[in-house]
Amino acid sequence: MNIISRLGRFSAVGLVATGIHATVLVALISLGIGNGLANLSGFLIAFICSFFGQQALTFKDRLGEKRLNKRAAAVLLIVNSSLAIILGQIAPAVALPALPILPAATNYILLWIFTGRSFFIAN
Repeated sequence: MNIISRLGRFSAVGLVATGIHATVLVALISLGIGNGLANLSGFLIAFICSFFGQQALTFKDRLGEKRLNKRAAAVLLIVNSSLAIILGQIAPAVALPALPILPAATNYILLWIFTGRSFFIAN
């Protein structure tokens, strides 16, 4: 798959996940939940959608019939959850709509690395 096609697919899956993240974030903040917890919750829900969507659409050619294993999911979850908590705490209110962007960029880089390494592939 060429880079343009891969970026298009990644963007499509990422936009859906980002929309989910942003919707949950705004909804929870409007309910009085703190920024950090609201951002983490939005991320976790979006993460599940993104993880499976990226495997099925964006990186399927690199994975073939295999799937990323629990190690890859754990690393993605830990790195991005940490980012979600930290950014949710330090971001001013006007920057809240931008919070879902960093996990998306981080996911692309990490998924590209993971799909090329057997350590992160389930048999």
